Amino acid sequence: MGCGTTTIKYLLFIFNLIFCLGGLVILVLGAVIQWNINFYEATLSEKVTVPAIVLIVVGSIIFFTSLLGCCGVLQESNCMITTFAVILIILFLIQIVGGALAFAFQDEFNEFLRTSLKNSMKQYNEPNAEGEIARQYWDTIQKEFKCCGVDGPTDWTITLSNKGIPPASCGCDELFGNGCLAGIYTKGCYSKLSQWLKMTQNVLGGVAIGVAAVELIGAVFALYFASSIRRRYGS
Repeated sequence: MGCGTTTIKYLLFIFNLIFCLGGLVILVLGAVIQWNINFYEATLSEKVTVPAIVLIVVGSIIFFTSLLGCCGVLQESNCMITTFAVILIILFLIQIVGGALAFAFQDEFNEFLRTSLKNSMKQYNEPNAEGEIARQYWDTIQKEFKCCGVDGPTDWTITLSNKGIPPASCGCDELFGNGCLAGIYTKGCYSKLSQWLKMTQNVLGGVAIGVAAVELIGAVFALYFASSIRRRYGS
């Protein structure tokens, strides 16, 4: 085995160790994001949690794929290393397609978010399980995001026959200033929630770009190393 091939071997092994740790990081990141939005999923449906679930799945695949790559490098197995490279290329292509679809359907997702918020608002006063979920959801989101209604406090007047009074969770500590007017938050929850989800998507996008670059480099190294193994044993 030449000096260049030996270097590629050790670089590939180090790459797999880093890749393994990266898979664990992505897995944990996806689990944390899923945990953070788990409460809102009850009202917004499972579509909101898709990116986090994708992270968990991709992180798990990366972790086990990197273990396959490590074993292939240590044993100098052409079959294992080639399989490792093919899986990396498939993951790379899936991430490219997934990113393109996420960008293409961004407007549809925003409209879905607004519709989900309005539908759940209509259930706020319902004396059943759905109403209890809606009340817990809206009271929590309005307190945490310091907002009121979908686009503003007047949404409660239009949607519910509650004498025009928003829920107590719309109340803020100040009468005026800091987004408050007469002791009620003036900003709607749609804009604040969409900003939060966009920030989450940016985090996921940054992670996906970094992982995709590493996957492509790893696949090139793996294919080169597998080729050198075939040449050596073929000769």
